[in-house]
Amino acid sequence: MWLTAILWVAPVTAGSLPVRIAVNPDEASVRAGSSVEVKVELRDAFDKDANTPKDLKIAFTFGVDGGGVKRLDLTIKAGTDSAKVKIPLSAPGVYLLKAAHPYLREGAAYVRVKPASSVLKRSWNPYGTNPFVLANYQPVRSGTIKAQLYYTGDESKLIANGVEKCKIIAYLSEPAPFDIQLRLVSPFANVTPNPIVISIDKDEDEATAELASTVAGDIQLQFVGSRPSDAVMVTRGGEKIVHFAPPISQIRLTLSPPKIMLGRTTGVAVELTDDRDKPTATERELEVALSIDDGHGDFESRTVKIPSGSHGASTNFTPSASGRIKLSARTFGAVTKTPATLDVSMPVLAMILTIIAGLVGGLLAAVRTPPLSGWRIAYSSLGGIVAAFLLYAAAQTGLVPKLPPPATVNFFGATMIGLLGGWIGAEAFNTVLKLAGLPVRQTA
Repeated sequence: MWLTAILWVAPVTAGSLPVRIAVNPDEASVRAGSSVEVKVELRDAFDKDANTPKDLKIAFTFGVDGGGVKRLDLTIKAGTDSAKVKIPLSAPGVYLLKAAHPYLREGAAYVRVKPASSVLKRSWNPYGTNPFVLANYQPVRSGTIKAQLYYTGDESKLIANGVEKCKIIAYLSEPAPFDIQLRLVSPFANVTPNPIVISIDKDEDEATAELASTVAGDIQLQFVGSRPSDAVMVTRGGEKIVHFAPPISQIRLTLSPPKIMLGRTTGVAVELTDDRDKPTATERELEVALSIDDGHGDFESRTVKIPSGSHGASTNFTPSASGRIKLSARTFGAVTKTPATLDVSMPVLAMILTIIAGLVGGLLAAVRTPPLSGWRIAYSSLGGIVAAFLLYAAAQTGLVPKLPPPATVNFFGATMIGLLGGWIGAEAFNTVLKLAGLPVRQTA
């Protein structure tokens, strides 16, 4: 039930509530001892900025990739779509920054921290030998430039909708002496772009590229070379598998029937879909939390589980008041596109039948013991009507265990409730008056 505890109470519509987190540092590389300002953003099902209707606590962690991790808790305020945090980076290395929330697909980014001293710059031709130009003295280096590739898809939970992108960051061991291109290819046609080209300008030591997929599954990537040829040797990330999950971004609720009388129950079908409203199966079990945006009632179960390989589940909903009720749902990385609307009407005919049966029950109660009088008949009839109506209302709201709400909307149930209420009506009111210490007028 932890899902419902953190569920938003505002109306849920796709494009208005976040489904994932994006992490954007203001610098991709800094010197040791510097700080980086990181913007943690909320994105909706269409990868647009999305405000949160209530304060949202985000678990932010950072640390050298593969090393120790530090945690900071930050809050994205209600009505906003982002928050900023400043983190100190003291030791050289590549830092992994992550932001997570139990209900949102997490985001990640990398920042490289260089040594505090200046680094080597050189003018170099891969087909000849030129002198090194040093900003500060360091031993002369020789050989091919080394590169490390990092993929945010390792940490971010991306979906295969062709919009969400895996960022590939290339870090060189030294500034590029000329423009360099790194080329990666994938055997899958659903990857865009393909090949992937990372262009590193002269005197720069880093660059990025992005890739997206329209088909869920593992995407194989391989470094195939650089331009100029043999200018770079990739020592990390030359072969990679990036996973794209099924493009589940929305939840569709279907009510059957969509119009009912108060006291009846409707079925609720819960379906996972992509941003084009196409049913999409989940690759892992998902727990979907259901909520009431407007109106009153209760679900048979506030959460439903959709098993791996399936795209739907079902439950029931029973309203406790008439009018228009709006229902929505939310799960990890997905929300309802449009709240489901249930129209609940009052069971007028059943209520009229209950009142008539209450009148009859009151008359029967009056004539069971003589003598009769006009006052006794009127008192018993009126008491029967009132008691029948109150018993009907109590049964309809579930306050009478032996009389469930569905019994109030069929004619037989309404008749029995009316007769029972009418039969005990006058005596019940007499008992209440006696308990209250009020005088009771004899009905004989």
